Amino acid sequence: MPDAIWRPHPGAQTNFCQRGEFEALFGGAAGPGKTDCLVFEALRFVEHPRYNGLLLRRTFPRLQEVIDRCHEYYPNLGGVYKNTEHRWYFPSGAKISVGHMQHELDWQDYQGKQFQYVGWDELTQFLETQYLHLFTWARKGKSDVPIRIRASTNPGGIGHRWVKERFIDNAAWGKTYIDPKTGLSRIFIPGRLSDNPTLTEKDPYYIQRIRALPEIERKRLEDGIWDIFEGQVFPEFSMRVHGCEPFPIPPEWEKFIVMDWGYAKPFSLGWYAVDFDGILYRYREWYGCKEGEVDSGLRMTAIEVARGILDREKERLTFRLADPACWNQQLRRDKTLGPSIIDDMGKEGLHWLKADNNRRRGKLQ
Repeated sequence: MPDAIWRPHPGAQTNFCQRGEFEALFGGAAGPGKTDCLVFEALRFVEHPRYNGLLLRRTFPRLQEVIDRCHEYYPNLGGVYKNTEHRWYFPSGAKISVGHMQHELDWQDYQGKQFQYVGWDELTQFLETQYLHLFTWARKGKSDVPIRIRASTNPGGIGHRWVKERFIDNAAWGKTYIDPKTGLSRIFIPGRLSDNPTLTEKDPYYIQRIRALPEIERKRLEDGIWDIFEGQVFPEFSMRVHGCEPFPIPPEWEKFIVMDWGYAKPFSLGWYAVDFDGILYRYREWYGCKEGEVDSGLRMTAIEVARGILDREKERLTFRLADPACWNQQLRRDKTLGPSIIDDMGKEGLHWLKADNNRRRGKLQ
């Protein structure tokens, strides 16, 4: 990287800037210097005359922060900004553009262009389709520099779920994950406020303002927690605290299954084991959600779901629990009453007990 007045701090900032993976995401908590890292990583190959970089925010008003950060540093490296083009030009001939994608199809504005670096600021504000479509135009062209996709974000936002699934859930944080479909590498580098002493020196009360936020937002910004969402009954839930690595379940532990039925909406099936200390482990699940959609069920019949359950489990269970509504007879198209969900599953050899679905009492328990 050319000499500049900014240097990454030791730790998470330096780790992120040194990554060689195709994709790298930096962040989680607020304040680790995410935007600075994105802005300066765009400069790494700026001495190459055919180098093209791109920095993105979801909307133009939010992009202004990135533009201001560039104005603070890029002129020191000979950068000249052309406001009408939203592009920086450097003495070598290299270019770094700044842009936004307010609408879903705005990725088409970049169609046919070639970028060796794409930096996404606050990635959870974007749609997955926007992110993936730009892979097509992340290519070397006539340059000889590596292709890099870099992003920063906090938990939350419209893209929280897909970003979490893509970066957070696949591998241990800080470890490279190889996508089995594409062979491309990616990594998540967690960042905390403590990784950016410059901010705490300039604004020592920044953390106090974060702690004044509502609980869920505070946990996301202060602790970088990805496992909580609005409306969650237990916001303290965390996979890193309450999860564990897979292990063989002793055959003498009690096991059971719980079913929340869904047809047009997703169904949810969870298999549980209880150890001798009364600790509950969810060791298998089947969530009947249509791929690529958030709240659409698979529209499978009770008999189809029953067969799917039997295909998945080979162990002996102590009992099965289902929502009491599953005992209601189903209304046919001719307005007559047919067998219940429980009746249909019974034909496949699956028998259930009625669960207590009183939410208030369950939460207290």
